[in-house]
Amino acid sequence: MSLNQLKGLIIQACTYLDINYLKSLDDNAYYSSNNKEELIEEFECLFKRIPKNLTSLIHKTFICNYCYKGCETQAFYDHNDNLMFSIIVKDDVFEDNIKFYIVQECKNRPILNSDSEYPF
Repeated sequence: MSLNQLKGLIIQACTYLDINYLKSLDDNAYYSSNNKEELIEEFECLFKRIPKNLTSLIHKTFICNYCYKGCETQAFYDHNDNLMFSIIVKDDVFEDNIKFYIVQECKNRPILNSDSEYPF
């Protein structure tokens, strides 16, 4: 699975709040030290934090200037433009035919700085 394919599955799952998209993840890869099933469990917990009246979110891509400076951040908003969560998805290493990715929630929140820009 390529990084773009992984991002696509995560974006779909988060946009539609549906973990079924993640069932297509590579069984032999690791996602921030999690296997596929553990990553799906993490997303289930993340989606449970979303208000029940929301059935979809709006996706926006930013560049992170905090946890992984320069890395794309996949941010998900409700329909009132309130940030629900952000996810970092990036390559880590490829070793012995096993692919490792970084997939984690970005704890940084877009806060206006003195230049009236977002930190990502």
